Formats: sequence, C-alpha cells, structure tokens
Amino acid sequence: MALALHTLAKGSLLLGLKEEILRTQPWIEFIHDDDKKRIEESWKQLKEKKDKFIEQFRMIKSDKQEEERWILAQFDSIPNIKNEPTFIGVFSDLTEHKKLETEKKRAKELEKRQIFLHEFIDTLCHELRNPLNGTHGNLDLMKDEFDELKQWIQKNLQNNPLLIQELDSIINNLFEYFDSITKCTKHQLVLINDVLDLSKLNINKLELNRIIFYPQSLIENIISMFSSRAKQKGK
Repeated sequence: MALALHTLAKGSLLLGLKEEILRTQPWIEFIHDDDKKRIEESWKQLKEKKDKFIEQFRMIKSDKQEEERWILAQFDSIPNIKNEPTFIGVFSDLTEHKKLETEKKRAKELEKRQIFLHEFIDTLCHELRNPLNGTHGNLDLMKDEFDELKQWIQKNLQNNPLLIQELDSIINNLFEYFDSITKCTKHQLVLINDVLDLSKLNINKLELNRIIFYPQSLIENIISMFSSRAKQKGK
C-alpha cells in the first residue's frame, strides 16, 4: 500500500500528510478507525484476486486535531516485467462533497422536525380550541336563559319591587361574570391561534392580514379578565 502512494508526487497534499511521513509510515495508519478494517480487507482482495479497489474512507492527521479528510481511492493491479503485481491508482478529495452531503442531510432532518412540530402544535391547538368553543357556546346559552329569567321576574313579580331589585342585581352580576369568562375564552382562542401562526412561521406558511385594532377595547378586555382576581386580592 505504501508503494502505491510513494508514486504520487502530490499524495501528501491530497491526503493532508507530510511527504516524509508517507515515506516512513504506512498511510493506512492514518485511516479513520471506523474505516480501517474495511480498507484493509479491500486491499487484500486487490492483491490476492487482482480485483479493482474502489473505496471511500476518512484520513486523519497524526496529531488527531485536524479535520478529517474524505478520500476516494481507485486502484487496479497491473503485472510488471517480472510478473509481479504493481498497483496503479488515483486518489480524489471528497471532503467538500461530503460536507455538502452532510449539510443537505441536516437541512432535510431539520425540515422534517419542523413539519412534525407544526403538525403536533396544530393538533394540540385544535384539541384545546374545541372545548373552549364549547365553553363559549354554553355561556351564550346561559346568557339567553338568564335573559328569559329576568323577563319572567319582571313580569310575574311586579307586586314585589324589592325582590325584583334584588334579583336584578344578582342577575346583572352574573352577566358581568359571564362577560368576563367569555372574554377569557376568546383571549385563549387568540393565544392558540397565535401559537398556530408561530408554527406556520417555521415552515414559511404564515400569512399576514391587516385588521382594525382598537386599543381601548383591548384595555377593557384586560381589565375585565383580571378584575375578579383583583377583587379577591383586595378583600
């Protein structure tokens, strides 16, 4: 194996090893440990069966600190005048090609992970959104029921204005609670949609829309959502 390399004037540059090292040490010593056994077996078959040697492997410099270099080696056996096997071959540097392959592979893996994450978030958000929509719908039904109750009270308890006043106060408080819960559920739905939009951003599917924005409504909704907690802490 060393003889074949010694015939290459620029072998040291290609393999990243000094020429004096190649002349004194078998170059197979600098093959990556994970590739060495395979290369030794292929070279053995070349010498015994006069078969072609076409292999890719990694070379590492003697200090073990340099970046590994990918090599494509192609050898053939040609008998000399004494009918002894002589090996002629070509080395090619595949390092940049391998780097590009690795980068493409990582990019594909990252894309797959982003798609999986988007699908997971999409499923999770829909699972969260369904019960919130159900809660919101039931709150609307309860409001309608209390509206009917309020009308019934005013119609059938006309002779007891104090009781009507008390019940109206209770019902109005309940309506405030319903409004606060409704705003909270709507806000949660907005947050879920924001999470969905964020997942779409990672796979370049986010679409921007222009909408009218009312800061006063936003502030009122925030106050409504936190009013009950503020009242509890103020007690």
